[in-house]
Amino acid sequence: MNKKGFTLVELLGSIVILGLIALLVFPAILDFLSSSQKNIDETKKNVILAAAKEYVLDDVNSYKRTSSLDVNIPTSKLIEEGYITNKDIIENEDLINTCTNVKVNYVNQYTFEFKNSCS
Repeated sequence: MNKKGFTLVELLGSIVILGLIALLVFPAILDFLSSSQKNIDETKKNVILAAAKEYVLDDVNSYKRTSSLDVNIPTSKLIEEGYITNKDIIENEDLINTCTNVKVNYVNQYTFEFKNSCS
């Protein structure tokens, strides 16, 4: 007798195997997507810090090297002045809001720190 098709056991076995493969692969894919988003956010922050460095260097007389220099530059000001032109950053509501600043400090050298002053 020549049977065509799958038996119920074969079908259930295939479904179980595919389910196990999905259980193993799905968390790895989620971790990859999560780490990719973190890398993108870190890159955007680095772009903002670089823009702040350029802003300070262009107007170095306003940011004289004194031991008391501690200034917050709003990210929105960097956009208005044209130091940030990346559309992905400009359109990102989380990075660009009234609370997001770059803290510029001078103690023997300039230090730049991305900070959210609302948190």
